[in-house]
Amino acid sequence: MRKPVIEINGKKYTIAFNYGSHRTLSKIWNIKTFGELIKRLSKFSDMGEDPTFEQIDDLRDVVFSGIQEEFDEDTDLIINEVIYDTVKMAKIMEAFAASFPQEKKSNPAKPTNPKKSKK
Repeated sequence: MRKPVIEINGKKYTIAFNYGSHRTLSKIWNIKTFGELIKRLSKFSDMGEDPTFEQIDDLRDVVFSGIQEEFDEDTDLIINEVIYDTVKMAKIMEAFAASFPQEKKSNPAKPTNPKKSKK
Protein backbone atom coordinates (compact mmCIF):
# COMPACT_ATOMS: atom_id res chain seq x y z
CA MET A 1 0.00 0.00 0.00
CA ARG A 2 1.32 3.41 -0.92
CA LYS A 3 1.82 5.71 2.06
CA PRO A 4 -0.42 8.81 2.07
CA VAL A 5 1.27 12.19 1.78
CA ILE A 6 -0.02 15.57 2.93
CA GLU A 7 1.40 18.94 1.98
CA ILE A 8 1.47 21.81 4.45
CA ASN A 9 2.98 25.18 3.59
CA GLY A 10 4.76 23.68 0.60
CA LYS A 11 6.38 20.82 2.51
CA LYS A 12 5.33 17.21 1.93
CA TYR A 13 4.88 14.85 4.85
CA THR A 14 4.64 11.07 4.54
CA ILE A 15 2.05 9.43 6.75
CA ALA A 16 2.79 5.94 8.07
CA PHE A 17 1.46 4.21 11.13
CA ASN A 18 3.16 1.68 13.36
CA TYR A 19 3.82 0.95 17.02
CA GLY A 20 5.61 4.28 17.37
CA SER A 21 2.60 6.22 16.11
CA HIS A 22 0.34 4.29 18.50
CA ARG A 23 2.65 5.24 21.39
CA THR A 24 2.65 8.88 20.26
CA LEU A 25 -1.16 8.88 20.32
CA SER A 26 -1.16 7.29 23.75
CA LYS A 27 1.13 10.03 25.04
CA ILE A 28 -0.94 12.82 23.46
CA TRP A 29 -4.14 11.42 24.95
CA ASN A 30 -2.55 10.32 28.26
CA ILE A 31 -3.62 6.72 27.70
CA LYS A 32 -1.87 3.85 29.46
CA THR A 33 -3.11 0.72 27.66
CA PHE A 34 -3.70 -0.50 24.14
CA GLY A 35 -7.32 -1.28 25.07
CA GLU A 36 -7.88 2.34 26.13
CA LEU A 37 -6.47 3.47 22.78
CA ILE A 38 -8.85 1.21 20.88
CA LYS A 39 -11.78 2.47 22.97
CA ARG A 40 -10.91 6.09 22.23
CA LEU A 41 -10.58 5.34 18.52
CA SER A 42 -14.00 3.71 18.45
CA LYS A 43 -15.45 7.24 18.46
CA PHE A 44 -14.60 7.40 14.76
CA SER A 45 -17.11 4.70 13.95
CA ASP A 46 -20.01 7.09 14.44
CA MET A 47 -18.38 10.22 13.03
CA GLY A 48 -20.65 10.56 10.00
CA GLU A 49 -20.80 13.74 7.96
CA ASP A 50 -21.04 16.10 10.94
CA PRO A 51 -18.13 15.29 13.26
CA THR A 52 -17.82 16.85 16.69
CA PHE A 53 -14.90 19.14 17.40
CA GLU A 54 -13.51 16.46 19.71
CA GLN A 55 -13.58 13.94 16.86
CA ILE A 56 -11.86 16.44 14.56
CA ASP A 57 -9.17 17.08 17.19
CA ASP A 58 -8.66 13.33 17.60
CA LEU A 59 -8.41 12.96 13.83
CA ARG A 60 -5.72 15.66 13.79
CA ASP A 61 -3.84 13.75 16.49
CA VAL A 62 -4.08 10.50 14.52
CA VAL A 63 -2.63 12.12 11.39
CA PHE A 64 0.05 13.93 13.43
CA SER A 65 1.10 10.65 15.06
CA GLY A 66 1.78 9.16 11.63
CA ILE A 67 3.90 11.99 10.21
CA GLN A 68 7.33 10.52 9.54
CA GLU A 69 9.27 13.74 9.10
CA GLU A 70 9.97 16.38 11.75
CA PHE A 71 6.88 18.58 12.00
CA ASP A 72 7.47 22.20 13.01
CA GLU A 73 4.07 23.55 11.99
CA ASP A 74 0.91 24.24 13.97
CA THR A 75 -0.87 20.89 14.21
CA ASP A 76 -4.18 22.56 13.35
CA LEU A 77 -2.84 22.95 9.81
CA ILE A 78 -3.13 19.17 9.50
CA ILE A 79 -6.90 19.36 9.73
CA ASN A 80 -7.03 22.14 7.14
CA GLU A 81 -5.18 19.82 4.76
CA VAL A 82 -7.24 16.67 5.23
CA ILE A 83 -10.69 17.42 6.61
CA TYR A 84 -12.19 18.59 3.31
CA ASP A 85 -10.41 16.05 1.11
CA THR A 86 -12.41 12.87 1.61
CA VAL A 87 -10.19 10.81 -0.69
CA LYS A 88 -7.04 11.77 1.20
CA MET A 89 -8.77 11.24 4.52
CA ALA A 90 -9.96 7.79 3.45
CA LYS A 91 -6.41 6.80 2.43
CA ILE A 92 -5.01 7.99 5.76
CA MET A 93 -7.66 6.18 7.79
CA GLU A 94 -7.18 3.02 5.71
CA ALA A 95 -3.44 3.13 6.44
CA PHE A 96 -4.17 3.74 10.11
CA ALA A 97 -6.59 0.82 10.36
CA ALA A 98 -4.05 -1.46 8.65
CA SER A 99 -1.45 -0.59 11.31
CA PHE A 100 -3.25 -2.54 14.01
CA PRO A 101 -2.71 -6.24 14.60
CA GLN A 102 -4.96 -8.23 12.33
CA GLU A 103 -6.70 -11.34 13.51
CA LYS A 104 -5.14 -14.34 11.85
CA LYS A 105 -7.55 -16.49 9.97
CA SER A 106 -7.31 -19.97 11.33
CA ASN A 107 -7.53 -22.95 9.07
CA PRO A 108 -10.42 -25.20 9.97
CA ALA A 109 -9.21 -28.43 11.45
CA LYS A 110 -8.93 -31.13 8.84
CA PRO A 111 -10.76 -34.28 9.71
CA THR A 112 -8.42 -37.09 10.51
CA ASN A 113 -8.88 -40.55 9.13
CA PRO A 114 -8.36 -43.03 11.93
CA LYS A 115 -6.49 -46.06 10.78
CA LYS A 116 -8.75 -48.99 10.29
CA SER A 117 -7.77 -51.90 12.39
CA LYS A 118 -7.21 -55.12 10.51
CA LYS A 119 -8.97 -58.22 11.78
